[in-house]
Amino acid sequence: MSTAANTQAPPPEKKEQSAIQRGYLLLYNGISATLWFSVLGRLLLLMLLTGWKLVFPQTIGLVKVTQTFALLEVVHSALGMFSIHSLNPPPILIATTTAPNSTLRY
Repeated sequence: MSTAANTQAPPPEKKEQSAIQRGYLLLYNGISATLWFSVLGRLLLLMLLTGWKLVFPQTIGLVKVTQTFALLEVVHSALGMFSIHSLNPPPILIATTTAPNSTLRY
């Protein structure tokens, strides 16, 4: 007598990353986190010192750089550099979730 537990497919094999990929992704994520914390810090500091009036004009440049940097997520996906629970999201998924945030008007 067969049950559903006996017919389950084996879990997908985990793709190993090279030390260079791992190091690059750590560096990328560190830079990305630093940029976003810089945006937050600048926003909070300007809000406290000048009010909301100058927040946008004084932070938009840094936000544009940070969001443009985020487009590398599409490249990472296309190259298969993700290793979150053995998932490799398709580049189109990453592009459609990243691009709307990166289309700030210059």
